[in-house]
Amino acid sequence: VNKDYAKTDNMYSLWMARDDIGRGAILLNSDLIFHIDILKMLVQSNFKDALAVDENAKFEQGSMRVKSVKGKLVGMIRNLKKNNGRAVGIYKFSAEGAKKYYEKMRRLIESGKSNGILEDPLNELIENYDVYCVNTGKLPWMEIDTINDLKRAEKKLKSILG
Repeated sequence: VNKDYAKTDNMYSLWMARDDIGRGAILLNSDLIFHIDILKMLVQSNFKDALAVDENAKFEQGSMRVKSVKGKLVGMIRNLKKNNGRAVGIYKFSAEGAKKYYEKMRRLIESGKSNGILEDPLNELIENYDVYCVNTGKLPWMEIDTINDLKRAEKKLKSILG
């Protein structure tokens, strides 16, 4: 449990689980609803390290946008001008990828940046390690951050549970 969440963020919360993710992991943001086939596509992809990306997404303020070249992730930041899609918030890491990801995270935390987000070490990782994008196609998903999002999600749930 991250008792310092108010001062840190989700990266530090994930850091606290580092001993449990040595064999690889599927990471997902807890504020998501999504069609199960998105997760299946990601898990069953031939990529050992990848993230789900919606290339057809409508962008909202603060959306995590991704830039890829031939399916390989080359950048990920909110409000990225030139991008290929929006990060859904579901990631697949192999044991090797998880180890390298945590090494980047450790370095960030030791340098005093414990208030980072999950994507901070990922952006450092992709400088010298391949992580790929798996397009969600037209499968429905939604991030729920506000009451209005929740109301919209209630309507969208019918297509997700369909």
